[in-house]
Amino acid sequence: MLPLHSLALLALLAVPQAPRPAEPPARPEAAPRPAAGLVDAAGNRVSRRATAGPRSSRRARQSIERTPPPTEAELQAREQLLELPVLTSGCSIRRQPHLVERLLSLTNTSQALSLEIWGDLRAYHDRQKVIFYMRAPMRMYVTLFWIGPGGEIFVPFDSLAIPDNRNVSADPDAVIVPPLGHERWVAIATLEPVRLPCGAGEAEMLATVERAVALPHAIGRWEVWSGDPAAQGGAGR
Repeated sequence: MLPLHSLALLALLAVPQAPRPAEPPARPEAAPRPAAGLVDAAGNRVSRRATAGPRSSRRARQSIERTPPPTEAELQAREQLLELPVLTSGCSIRRQPHLVERLLSLTNTSQALSLEIWGDLRAYHDRQKVIFYMRAPMRMYVTLFWIGPGGEIFVPFDSLAIPDNRNVSADPDAVIVPPLGHERWVAIATLEPVRLPCGAGEAEMLATVERAVALPHAIGRWEVWSGDPAAQGGAGR
């Protein structure tokens, strides 16, 4: 006969044991989180090159395509004449010989500033319209003095702003009127506007010119003839 505690142990061994629960599946490792701002709408990682923006993309395309630089002819074709509006009605100045003398004595002395000015023709006839053309290396304000054959002065525009390195035209609705003959244009270009006191006396006009040429400035000159229609020439610079 087995001892009582042995019988109890046998009884426990005879009872069927419940199955041991299976081990839970291992937790998958989290995928590395992409850097902020470098994912697309679907959450996929994208490269920095893809998010570099249109400028970098444009540079990349140019380096790949190896686009040749534009030729001189192409650059000239791209440059278009800029037509500037003239809102003033002009200013007539008479019987101011000292002003005429001072204007005709002006020359361009600047090494950094310059002004080119020319007309659509080199010769005009009576009542013919005149178009003015200009070009400067910097943004400048141009005042044009048109000195007629009799010493009279007409200012078609003053402190007209023109952009840098661009051919511009100005149409102030000016026409040739008698007396006819040798017409001289003197233009003063400054880096800031200098308004002309239209209707002022000669002393004030001279003071305004001196104030303009005391600033950094450039002088442009052009000469045309008026009178005989047969002498009318082509446009030229």
